[in-house]
Amino acid sequence: MEFLLIAFLGMAIGVSSALLGLGGNILIVPLLPLFIDIPLKETIATGILTVFFLTLFNCYFFFKSKLIDFKVGLKLILPTFIFSFIGAKYTNYFSESFITYSLVIIMVLMIIRLNTKLNFSSLESDSSKESFVLVFSGMISGFLAGLTGVGNGVILGPILLGFKLVDDKKVSPTINFMIMIACLSATFNNLDFSNISLERSGLVRIDVALYILFPAFISSFFGRRMNTNISKKMRRLLVSVTLIGLSLKLLLL
Repeated sequence: MEFLLIAFLGMAIGVSSALLGLGGNILIVPLLPLFIDIPLKETIATGILTVFFLTLFNCYFFFKSKLIDFKVGLKLILPTFIFSFIGAKYTNYFSESFITYSLVIIMVLMIIRLNTKLNFSSLESDSSKESFVLVFSGMISGFLAGLTGVGNGVILGPILLGFKLVDDKKVSPTINFMIMIACLSATFNNLDFSNISLERSGLVRIDVALYILFPAFISSFFGRRMNTNISKKMRRLLVSVTLIGLSLKLLLL
């Protein structure tokens, strides 16, 4: 029964990742412990590996459709990779309550940012400011992705949408690309390469990751199809509602 519920979670993750650019760990971290007895740090590590393979899968199709904005992505790659590695390396130095409240704060700030109208004209006309925003965003989102398992999609989504740095239909594909980079980097610190089995390796529950991945692969197909049809207003609404619900769930854990 528990793995059937995990499969349903995987389906939800597949759609949200491809459609909203939220990665998947934003759902895995608060919801997976409801289905199985798993510590928070193992949940984060397992989710990071799961999301890496899911976003890699999505990126293959987004690349074929020419929906990934590599001009933006190339400015984000290095800071994202480096700081996600650092974040994952220092996960064990922070308590589970600190990580939980950090997640809630991230979500609340992004809800506010996503639904606040500001003047972005100066940024759009200044490439140096645009580069600074992207590099700084890559550093922060990468570190938080490595530390908490959540960061890239939650932070980069509102930034790319709000600052109008990429076309609306390229937001989710570009974020999937950056989430893939962050998860790849963070995974190096979570796996024990000297002891890998189908059950676990280091902090990662391999068996749980597989149960999530297969239905997520299938449902991501529908998310990718809807990505080109959803309006900007609806995308903002769906992301905001998801973040509000998950914030409340984390606080009630």
